[in-house]
Amino acid sequence: MKKIRKLGPVLVAGFFIGKASLLTSCSFDREKSKNLVVVQVNDTKLDSERFAKELSQRLKTYDILSARDDQFVAQAKQSIIHEFLHQFIVNTWAEKNSIQISKEELEKAFQNIRSQYPDDISFRESFAEENLKMEDWLKKLKLKLLEKKLQESITAEVEKPNTKEAKDYYKENKSRFKIKQAIKIRQIVTENRLEGERIRKKVRRGQNFEELAKKYSISPDASSGGHTGWIEKSTMDVFDKAFNLRRGATSPIWESPYGHHIIQVLKTRSARQLAYSDVKDQIIQEIFEDRKQATYTAWIDKQVKSLKVLINEEALKAIKVDVNIQ
Repeated sequence: MKKIRKLGPVLVAGFFIGKASLLTSCSFDREKSKNLVVVQVNDTKLDSERFAKELSQRLKTYDILSARDDQFVAQAKQSIIHEFLHQFIVNTWAEKNSIQISKEELEKAFQNIRSQYPDDISFRESFAEENLKMEDWLKKLKLKLLEKKLQESITAEVEKPNTKEAKDYYKENKSRFKIKQAIKIRQIVTENRLEGERIRKKVRRGQNFEELAKKYSISPDASSGGHTGWIEKSTMDVFDKAFNLRRGATSPIWESPYGHHIIQVLKTRSARQLAYSDVKDQIIQEIFEDRKQATYTAWIDKQVKSLKVLINEEALKAIKVDVNIQ
């Protein structure tokens, strides 16, 4: 066993690259390594079998090149170790301070997340894509709620910035607070030009644009009558053309990778610099959140450095990754 002499702040790295079309399995010599302790903090242990399972779950969400890259796999292993330490710190703090997550709190958080999906099938698919069972997903949710309470406790004394600090920040970052030139539009998108021309004639004859969009458009905004909201300059080539139209005008048929567009300009907005008074609240909140994050990160870092962490380097190295293409 080897003690970690120094670790950086416990921040779990995000390696989410997209859904991979491969199978991964993490294995080890079961005769020699099964149930060997890979990481241990006090009496809390992470064994090789659980570690291999965690690594396999992570790599199933990556692309095949990453899963075959030794350096990337090493980073994933370190991420698992950091997450293990993070969980230990959160759970230890909660136990020491008699903090728990009630069934009601867990249920409320569960229902809040569930409400963001159109149906139960799509909701369950979301965590299935992360290779998680419902039981494991709920454990992660509970840990997240505990961590939120921990963060609130650690950052309770952090002060909001005063007016001078906010004004200084505005002066130093003035270029951030600019509104780009933009237009508010609605559109109808068709699969081919012939269909587009047919619908455009209906528009020019005075038929209701929104109803035509709802009936014929293949764009996701069809349900809202083709309204896309404000579009800033340089968002997409086909929209940039619409900046040359006058307010109320309808475009000819313009082609993009998404189809054939008929665009109507509803409003225009010039580029301008936002005044301090326009962004004061935003700036104060940004600085405040940055301070809280820095305070929390420093606290976590301090806890990590105070832990007696043991790592079995041989057991860690013995966990291999097998990648098979379906």
